[in-house]
Amino acid sequence: MTPRRFAALLIAIVIMCTVHGHAQRRGGPAPGPAQEITNITGDLYFARTISHSTAFLVTPDGIILADPISTEFAMWLKGELDRRFGKPVKYVIYSHFDFDHAEGGDVFAATAQFIGHENMKKNLDGRLPRQPGGAVDKNGNGRLERDEATGGTLAAFDRLDRNRDGSITPQELYADVRRPDVTYADRKTVTLGGKTVQLIHPGVNHSDDMTVLYFPAERAVFEVDIVFPKTTPGVWADYDWTPLRDWIASIKAIETLDFDVVLPGHGRPGTKADVVANREFLEDVAAAVSKGIADGKSLDELKQTVTLDKYKDWPGFATGRVAHIEAAYNNLRNYK
Repeated sequence: MTPRRFAALLIAIVIMCTVHGHAQRRGGPAPGPAQEITNITGDLYFARTISHSTAFLVTPDGIILADPISTEFAMWLKGELDRRFGKPVKYVIYSHFDFDHAEGGDVFAATAQFIGHENMKKNLDGRLPRQPGGAVDKNGNGRLERDEATGGTLAAFDRLDRNRDGSITPQELYADVRRPDVTYADRKTVTLGGKTVQLIHPGVNHSDDMTVLYFPAERAVFEVDIVFPKTTPGVWADYDWTPLRDWIASIKAIETLDFDVVLPGHGRPGTKADVVANREFLEDVAAAVSKGIADGKSLDELKQTVTLDKYKDWPGFATGRVAHIEAAYNNLRNYK
């Protein structure tokens, strides 16, 4: 991809996502299509639905698809793939086990093999796994009540509570998630129709079963819930109860890859510089809060004194600064 083509593509996507994001924050309907497919370069595409995105690579022998996202989106996407390319999905590669990315695989089950990190099977073994995003089974009964749900789980609570008993069991939570047929530990290469995708486990971060998809010929990476281009990183549950050093190591693992564009599971595409910027943000937050703790400052004092002015112009920083400081404070004290 030429620099001029990438710049034009990025501008178009930024406009699309910014307009959509503003509509969401206002609470009104987002303009434009609810689903959209954008060509990134060559045979690599980026597909989105409202707040979630995925990627796919078209080859002469079929399609390699990342997250199906949901049954509704997967049905729409299958129709588009059939209409536009006339080729079946041969591989579905999960980023991780969260239902809001992994649902809908059965739509492609007739033709596809499903691949995920080895920890994904453990997370889908019938018990209630640790819920990234902050949902906690506080009473230890193996299910989530409404007052225990947070984030996307709370937003989808009524749909996920399939028997309408006021709680969500693991079976209900993952009823529409097809288990992987094949798992891997650290790295795996998928080749189809002369094209290659590398699957990389970057370490523990938002979850312990994360897969990053690397498209070497296309010089692109697809990642979910680790890097947020052009904005502050996500902050849930004290950084998902994962030590900040592991988050930083995961981003560094992505940085070692040779790529130009990062395609995120949420938000708009970015560049390798955006990946570096997200890592530096976490490093700066960790360093500032760690120093404050060493100096004996309280959390309230840190909220007042850690200003991180370097990032003051980032979208979401003004409203998220205090949350990041509190999350880092708890993370550095409790998850080592």
